[in-house]
Amino acid sequence: MFMITCYCWLRHSTLNPRWRWIAPELDWTSDMAFFRNVIILGAVVAVLPTDQAQQSQFYDRATGALTWTMTFCDRNAAVCSEGRAMWDTFSKKAEFGAEVVYTLVQQQLVTAPVTPAAEPAAASRGTLKPDDMRPNWREPVRPVRPGI
Repeated sequence: MFMITCYCWLRHSTLNPRWRWIAPELDWTSDMAFFRNVIILGAVVAVLPTDQAQQSQFYDRATGALTWTMTFCDRNAAVCSEGRAMWDTFSKKAEFGAEVVYTLVQQQLVTAPVTPAAEPAAASRGTLKPDDMRPNWREPVRPVRPGI
């Protein structure tokens, strides 16, 4: 339960912009991802057996599971050949789709003239004046004092 709580807290704090005021210059997403991975790795290590007999049994089961997974196509040749055919079809379709999108984008870039964005008309702002568009308050600029 503790690990789930830590994971949820770390996940929430990486997405929550309210925590960014602590140190805005840090990349909180990668920092919290590191801590989250450390906690998950710690949970995995904590669950591993410590008894020699249990370790041996765990190793044998893990080896058996890996062997069973790696020899799936040897045991089920028909399923693997069908899957391989489906994957080849999917790959060809995806390649064709990407080629179509690339061609269309290239044609649009070549044929579309580049026009600069026009200034919005003053009438589109309604009754607002330029002074009304300025923010009300900004943080005052603090003088830099050398030596501090």
